[in-house]
Amino acid sequence: MIERLLSKRILRDLSWSPIVGLVGSRQVGKTTLIKHLQSQIPKPTLYLDLELREDWFKLEDAQTYLSGHADKCVIIDEIQVRPELFALLRALTDQNREPARFILLGSASPHIVKLNTETLAGRIAYHELPPFSFSEIRDRFSQEEHWLRGGFPGSLLAPETFMSRKWLDDFTETFIHRDLSRLGFAVPAGLLYNMFSMLAHLHGGVFNVSAFSFVGCGTPNGQQIP
Repeated sequence: MIERLLSKRILRDLSWSPIVGLVGSRQVGKTTLIKHLQSQIPKPTLYLDLELREDWFKLEDAQTYLSGHADKCVIIDEIQVRPELFALLRALTDQNREPARFILLGSASPHIVKLNTETLAGRIAYHELPPFSFSEIRDRFSQEEHWLRGGFPGSLLAPETFMSRKWLDDFTETFIHRDLSRLGFAVPAGLLYNMFSMLAHLHGGVFNVSAFSFVGCGTPNGQQIP
């Protein structure tokens, strides 16, 4: 387990906030981090993964189930698949406002963040987990390795370089074809591939939006498509 910079801040907020939210990209390490911190939470914990059929059905009568575990810190993973739970969590928190009642893990989609902010305002402390920064892994990896492999755990910790490359290719494929559409971005996959490729070639340089838009059009005479 590589210690994350967010660990201390999450534990700090659990000491006073009734709800702590951890959002971030898929495969960035949210579940691993929270499971690592479970033993440091000063009350019993209950972990639910809403992408597991068994845990989904436990929350068919969510009010009864969660009220029966009011003495625990309930960790709800993949909260974005059940957005209707937010109103219930607000009500349960208001009935018994004590620290570390719920930890919510999920997507950093604009819709979910907006819904959480509107529904749980004043009750939740938010954190966004990024990929590994160099300061977190500098004792195990060189700056060149971090630059080439990136900060996602699946790529960075792969045993061989070709495995890291394959992980990144598979992640990009899934992100473009599944994740972005689930977030509401109805953009053709080919266009997204081209955009990401162009952005990658600009890495470390000056980003000129006007020049980028003309290049992205791909018209023979350089005219911008309306």
